[in-house]
Amino acid sequence: LGYVKINNPVIKSNTVHLLTEEALKKHQSRIEDRKIRIVKKFGKNLPETVVPEPQLRYILNSLVEYAIALTVPNGMIGFMTKTLVIKKEIDKTQTLFQKDGQYVEIVVVFSGPRKRAQQLETVLGTPPVRKQEVSDLKLLLVQQIIRKNRGIMKYDVDEEQPRTYLSVRFPVERRKVVYYPPIDA
Repeated sequence: LGYVKINNPVIKSNTVHLLTEEALKKHQSRIEDRKIRIVKKFGKNLPETVVPEPQLRYILNSLVEYAIALTVPNGMIGFMTKTLVIKKEIDKTQTLFQKDGQYVEIVVVFSGPRKRAQQLETVLGTPPVRKQEVSDLKLLLVQQIIRKNRGIMKYDVDEEQPRTYLSVRFPVERRKVVYYPPIDA
């Protein structure tokens, strides 16, 4: 009877949003303990990326962990997603993904820049926290995974406003992505 049950393919959608929500739920207790406020602004009809789902899950989970580790208590973490169309001059050396010019951008903004945290440690005379070193190593691994998938990661610290910006861009998948949901027995 299991053979007779035929499951229909389902078009995959909102993977970035679903995986971001999953990562936030996973770290919900740490977020509540530090009283961090979460702000989300997700773009509508976000296309799928070329990044395989397990790698995208790891990237988003690591970015959430990194943001939580560096956010000050009672701070804020913001997530924004959008589709970008980048028009550049096309030459023969560019790949098809670069010629297309469509990217999915994920921006993570959190309060409490790293440089000020280091200055506070110097003033207070406290040793640096080990978690930040692990997070830095994790961030380097995430950056390598992003490069491998033809993505771009930018890291920027705004000294005037105590904020840090992490921007990740991935090429858009040009074909429809489908999957077969498991058959309930």
